[in-house]
Amino acid sequence: MTFKNFEAASRKRNIVPFGLLTGSVAWIEDNVSLPFASTVVFSSTPVFDVVNGAYQMITLTGDIAPVFKYAGSVNGTTGATMTIRFEMSGGPWNVIWPANFKSWAGFQLGDAVTIITVWWNGTAWEGTVPPVENPA
Repeated sequence: MTFKNFEAASRKRNIVPFGLLTGSVAWIEDNVSLPFASTVVFSSTPVFDVVNGAYQMITLTGDIAPVFKYAGSVNGTTGATMTIRFEMSGGPWNVIWPANFKSWAGFQLGDAVTIITVWWNGTAWEGTVPPVENPA
């Protein structure tokens, strides 16, 4: 199952009565549990490898310089994607992105949760940060 299908399933009851979808919605699964998230042990250079799961999380207790990998290689397979949940404990902590990562130079947060999605575009890892941090 893809993350998009998870999102659709979580909203299925809301979108069908309002006619936002026409035709069959059978492709949206009804009973979708939250995907398993693997925990990455804190270190100053944590490794996030796509083969360890599409959803990964880490609690930061210091500055980090993460490494993104696909099956042990810093070069991914085009389209390889993972979502990472950073929870800050104390801080603020700095995240220094690797040289093969595109999007921004780094970010600094205090006690907050930030979820990012990274993917391999064929030559580098790219990422997005959601506009809302520490949602209620």
